[in-house]
This record gives sequence, structure tokens and C-alpha cells, in this order.
Amino acid sequence: MFLGWLQNLDPARFAVYAYALSPDSDGITEQFRACSVQFTLLPADPAAAAEQVRGDRLQVLIFPELGMDPPTLRLAALRLAPVQCMAWGQPVTSGLPTVDYFLSSEAMEPADGDAHYTETLVRLPHIGVCYPYPTLTAPAHTRTDLGLRADAVVYLSSQAPYKYLPQHDELYAAIAREVPQAQIVFLRGGIPPHRLARAFAQFGLDWERHCTLLPVLPGAAYFDLLRRCDVYLDTPSWSGGNTSLDAAACGLPMVTWPGPLMRGRHTYGILQRLGILETVAHSQAEYIAIAVRLGQDGVWRRAIAARTLAGCAQLFGDRTCVQALAEFLTAVATGTVPPRRWAT
Repeated sequence: MFLGWLQNLDPARFAVYAYALSPDSDGITEQFRACSVQFTLLPADPAAAAEQVRGDRLQVLIFPELGMDPPTLRLAALRLAPVQCMAWGQPVTSGLPTVDYFLSSEAMEPADGDAHYTETLVRLPHIGVCYPYPTLTAPAHTRTDLGLRADAVVYLSSQAPYKYLPQHDELYAAIAREVPQAQIVFLRGGIPPHRLARAFAQFGLDWERHCTLLPVLPGAAYFDLLRRCDVYLDTPSWSGGNTSLDAAACGLPMVTWPGPLMRGRHTYGILQRLGILETVAHSQAEYIAIAVRLGQDGVWRRAIAARTLAGCAQLFGDRTCVQALAEFLTAVATGTVPPRRWAT
């Protein structure tokens, strides 16, 4: 999510120090190493790790997320640099007095977003990240290979289980009632079967006829799945981030219902960049209606898919936020009050 910041900062102006808390390494790890003047595997002992970071005498320390990884959260509770920031890898305030700024997205924050953080909110332009267009190869998996019916209207919902709130379970059953050929695919567990059974039974439907639960798929198969589906269903209250960006790259029409907090507005911000607001709902009834229309109206669905692909030129690789980030870093490193909002 945030690698593009480092890849596009001017190395003549900024020296990037990167820290890993695990010896595990993959291609993304190596990309972080490549754009850092120093890449350090921190010791497991929290005190020793803190001393390592303090000893590097950073001017600004940025945590890509706080809340998902306990060792990172412990470090963030200490003052390891004069200015400490967090980004929206976990889009919830840290609540820590040691974290000074929350680096967010202009397109995703509500008007009253400043009140939602103990940190000072900084709205970087557009979606706030310089996200690369995924490298896509020719599809190697058919619908049958992926467990999808050839004649189905396939809806994909690919979020982590904690994003599915029980009060929204009926959305999927309501869609299936109006689109009898609907096949709704959940990845990574999705909604527990007992909740799906209850929600679909309220509409007189069998959840197993309409729902498919798939495990996490390896990269190539995952992108093939995106390209074999028809509609992407965003989760209300806690929106997709990487998953919505991946769906956009594959031209998958996306339905979203923005919430009052930034964490429920990721896909909304992405759709703004794509120039597609017709699939943004403002109520549960409207969410269902949009999803149903996309399932029933193939002409409209294909038009939205084409516009999604065309808009990707504006969405991916956007360096505007990196320029704003550079201004922010320069300001706080020199003791100047930085802008909290950039013109877009």
C-alpha cells in the first residue's frame, strides 16, 4: 500500500530507513530494501529494538499501520523520533500520545474526519497512496477451475471476516432473491455459515445454493478470479483497500455504501478517482438496488467495467500524494507547521 511513497521520494532530499520485525522475506521486502539507505531487521527484544531505532536519529518515523501487529504497537507507544506518524494500513486512530500525525486520504475522509483521531489528521491528495498497477498475465483459470458456475452472475466479496457485521448479512440474501442466478463468493472465511443460513432463510432461500466459500488464493489465481466475476460487493462500515484496488485493476464493477468513518470509505474514494459515482449507495436499499441492477443489466454492467478500466490511468501510480508527502516531511522536519489539506 505505501511502498510507492518510498519509491518516488527524491533520494537527494530524503534518506529512507526501513525496519523489519520479522526475518521472513519476499519480493515486497526486497523492494523496501532496494529503496532504503538502511534496512534493519530489528531484534525481538522490544527494548533493544527501540534503542536501534533511537540510535538512527530519525527526524520522522512513520508506522504504515498500528493495531494489527502488537510488536509495532509497543514501539509506537515510545518516543523514538521527534515526529511520529501513522498511515492507514489499519484505518483507526492509535489513541497514543506518542503518535503525532495520521496520514490519510483526501478522497476517503469525511468532512468531520479531524474529530475521529487523537493524531493531527493530514489529508494527502486523492487516495493518498501511489499504488502500482498490478502486473496481470493472461487468465489461466476458467470459471469451472475456480468453482464458479458458468451461467451464474458472480458477485465477489473478498474481505477479512471482521469486516462483516451481522446487521448487514441480509444484503446478500436480498440480492440473491432478486437475481436468482446469483452466486456470491466469499474469500478468507467471510460470513460464518450459520449467519448466512439465518439471513437467507428469512428470504426463503438456501444459502448453499447461492454462496461459495473459497480459501485465500495464490496471486495468479486470485486475479483470474477477479476477472471471472461480474460484480464486486464492498463491505459496509469497513471498506476494502487493497482488494478494491485489485478489483479496479481488473475492471470489476464495484458497489459501495460509504460509512461515516474513513475505514468505511476506501472504495468510495477509489470510485471518485475512477469517475464512477453511479455505484455508490447512500442506504441499504440503494446498495441492494445497484447490486441487483448490475446483475440483471449486462449492458450497464459492461459499460461500468469499461469505465473502470479507463479510469485506472488516474487511479494507479498517482504521484500527487508523494509530492504532498514530501512537503509534509520537509515541514515537520524543519519545525514548520505543515498543511493538513492539499488542493486536489
